[in-house]
Amino acid sequence: MNEFLAGLGVPAEAANIYLVMVGRPARSAGEVAKASGVPKTTVYRRLEELITVGLVEERIEEHKRLYRSTPPEMLELLVVKRKQQAEESAAQLPYVLNLMAPVASQDPETKVLFYRGRDGIQQMNWNVLKTKGEMCGFTFRAWEEIVGEKYALDFLAEFSERGFKGREIYSDEYLRSREGRRDPNPKWPNWQSRYIDPKILTITHQMDIYNDVVAIYNWHKGEVFGVEIYNHKVADMHKQIFNVLWRLAG
Repeated sequence: MNEFLAGLGVPAEAANIYLVMVGRPARSAGEVAKASGVPKTTVYRRLEELITVGLVEERIEEHKRLYRSTPPEMLELLVVKRKQQAEESAAQLPYVLNLMAPVASQDPETKVLFYRGRDGIQQMNWNVLKTKGEMCGFTFRAWEEIVGEKYALDFLAEFSERGFKGREIYSDEYLRSREGRRDPNPKWPNWQSRYIDPKILTITHQMDIYNDVVAIYNWHKGEVFGVEIYNHKVADMHKQIFNVLWRLAG
């Protein structure tokens, strides 16, 4: 439920308050605070947010303000609105990108971007769809464990539709991470994979190389973060290193 409400733009704290109100009679803000464990001063702010999106309604009885959740059908309306907003944003995106193009072109040749958390890794991964030609890289573990199964399927569909080509080098850690998965050996169109002996190379993190970008991801047994380096010399050298190791892999 929390994930569903988050997808509708409801903050976690507000979602928790809403969930303790569902199916309950109207209550005061103090009673809601006690039931949810959220401080009363914060509850007022969160209730206003829930009222704004239509999940909670307020009424006054005998000089008291009472709050209760609206019928569950309101969730359907929120989903419809969210879908309409997404469609409108998608329609406006080409125009927005066109407006931003002159600004983006002013960036210096070299830049380094830092990302944190699952959303950051997903964003980095989606940036790979900007590939012109071929992308290559080193595969550390099954990426579904950080980006999620649904995102992985969406990315694969987009990657396939755009007809990109890719090459990867993987090793034992990747094979171990795929054991017991629903799809232990996924096949991608226009994709080549080679195994490399850990004695030749120990792969300790994910790396994608495309265009003039080197993207480094880390998420296993540690902090979840990623770094993108935009520099054609750095990218060219890593492509050369990859090709040397590609010939050594089997």
